[in-house]
Amino acid sequence: MTTAMSIVEGGAMPMTIKIITLGSIFVVLVLFSLFTLAPLVSSRPVASACSNSQALKYQRLTDLPTNGGTGNAMTFSADGRLIATTGTAFGAQVWDTTTFMPLTVWQDNDQALVTVSSLAFSPDGHYLAVGSDDHTTPLYEVTTGKLLRRIKHSYDVRRVQFSADSRWLASASWDGSIEIVDLTVAGMATKWRWHPEVTDGTKLLVTDIAISPDSRWVASLSQGSWGPSLLDVWDIQTGSRKTLVQWNLAVYSNVIFSPDSRWLIAGTGSGAPITVWEVGMWREIAQLPTRGPFNRIAISPNGKSITYSENLDGQNKHNIRVWRTDSWSPLTEFTLDDVVWDVQFSPDSTQIAVAVGQPQLQADGRNLGLHEAQVRDAQTGEVVVRIPQPDSDEVLSVQFSPDGCQLALGTQNGVTVWQVR
Repeated sequence: MTTAMSIVEGGAMPMTIKIITLGSIFVVLVLFSLFTLAPLVSSRPVASACSNSQALKYQRLTDLPTNGGTGNAMTFSADGRLIATTGTAFGAQVWDTTTFMPLTVWQDNDQALVTVSSLAFSPDGHYLAVGSDDHTTPLYEVTTGKLLRRIKHSYDVRRVQFSADSRWLASASWDGSIEIVDLTVAGMATKWRWHPEVTDGTKLLVTDIAISPDSRWVASLSQGSWGPSLLDVWDIQTGSRKTLVQWNLAVYSNVIFSPDSRWLIAGTGSGAPITVWEVGMWREIAQLPTRGPFNRIAISPNGKSITYSENLDGQNKHNIRVWRTDSWSPLTEFTLDDVVWDVQFSPDSTQIAVAVGQPQLQADGRNLGLHEAQVRDAQTGEVVVRIPQPDSDEVLSVQFSPDGCQLALGTQNGVTVWQVR
């Protein structure tokens, strides 16, 4: 028990006399640990134990077969416990990232031979969505493998994505349609759907979509065979649409939101700038120059940097630029005499993983070009580590696990997972 008495005389500071027991000392120590030690632990960057290390070592953990398919699409669950990979013999395969034992095979008996283009776990870990060339997006329950819903399109599905609150699922197809499903209502009913539209007699294909982290907006890139191309923004609740820009050139890049939902960033075609819009007001706030077509834009998890690759010679030479978002000024850049297929930041935003593959086909069909993943310092562009791959196994995609302790490489022949130490 603790007794406290305050004595105040005139303008003097109050004096408190406390009688403290052993029990209250214990309480004070517990509270001290909760309010001082706990914040030190919780505020530490998630990936500081791995990708922020001064002496990084990458150790090959395992090769995950894709049954004849490529590793171009793969994804970690939000808690990092699972990784989903693609294949042609199976729609998708899910693996435990501790044991790398296969879990449920995500397919229907009559949908075994499909090529998967996009995979997504819901942030709450309940669902897995699979976009494929069978013109559908099946939605599965992760724990049981049960098929819950199948979104139907009339052409290949190119992109699937969940909202950060796990309420919405977006499915986009080359038939020009986008469908938004509300996962919180009975039957997971469709909230709205944008049907194919024809502009100047050209049917548009939806090539990429992004949902803002605050779950309010959906952005989409769509294009015709040779143009025109559109960047649209949708209110996810109402389905109302606003076209931000129309281009005459095909779009080769992706569209992303910043982690705080302040900005929308999108590519605008061959040699044109990458444009940044203020979300909500939808006004341009920055243009980042490019010197050729580009195929990937990424923003750091802390929102302080943007990176993208650009083709310098129309063939194999690619340049990678990194920009600061506080001043929209260049931070660093580096050039590779190779094709860059993917760039991704580490979870602590200190590094950039680069997927490199240079096709050099020989008469016997072998590809002797450079095939590797590179991890570079995001501030300086200096190489931290190179991870070479065998001949004819181009690296098509790269992805860090949420804690930064694993790096997955999607290649022509499968998925390779490396431990970051």
